[in-house]
Amino acid sequence: MKLIINADDCGYSKTNNSHIKQAIEKGKITSTTIMANMPEVEDAIRLYETYHNDISFGIHLNLTEGEPLVNSQTLVDFGYYAVNNGRSCFNFDNAEQFRYKRLPKAIKDAIYRELAAQITKLKDMGIELSHIDSHQHIHTCASLMGVIAQLSKDFNLPKVRRIKNYVSPHSMSFWGRQAWYILSKTHNRHYIMANYFSSFQDYFNNPALLSLKDKDSLELMVHPGHYQEAYQEEEQMMLDTNYPSNIHLINYKEL
Repeated sequence: MKLIINADDCGYSKTNNSHIKQAIEKGKITSTTIMANMPEVEDAIRLYETYHNDISFGIHLNLTEGEPLVNSQTLVDFGYYAVNNGRSCFNFDNAEQFRYKRLPKAIKDAIYRELAAQITKLKDMGIELSHIDSHQHIHTCASLMGVIAQLSKDFNLPKVRRIKNYVSPHSMSFWGRQAWYILSKTHNRHYIMANYFSSFQDYFNNPALLSLKDKDSLELMVHPGHYQEAYQEEEQMMLDTNYPSNIHLINYKEL
């Protein structure tokens, strides 16, 4: 089995970046994704400059935390930005709104401009991006499928994180996630995705994940450096894990 271990939230803080650096040096992750609009993005660029031959670096698209790169009165008017002391910032509950609301074209166009600016910023800083994923999985929201597909085409980024899909095949959730994949490929048939995507801890808690076939590819996400207890447990598990010989660690450039 081919296994990608991706550290989300690179650039979120210096603590996150330092923990990601440690994971790279210990050979415990194969990929990371950078948040272009967060405070320590320049520190994340230094990680790229040092380690881009060792792991892949993608973009962690973000519409839920921090300040936007593009001022949009449309998104302010519709409540997707808050304005504090004259400065715009994302609303944290945007992910739920995007997931369950049908978005007008004006909002989709404004979101495209913001996400395109995030990609452009990293490319202008010298990053050769390997793939797309997102904060709070906003790229998997049905209302944004067309936006993500257009970004993938316009910036030649065909590799995209799959929706979490290793759930019971007897559940409604399983079929909903299968439908998401089919619809995503309909929007962009050139997408390249791992066969499976899950959290790191699910890899150990779900015995079925341990029996994937040799030809299968699996991405696991981790969150080094976050203060939440669950993420600290996840990080320690990641650092302590050694893999059997039938598991081949790869990065997104090798997918």
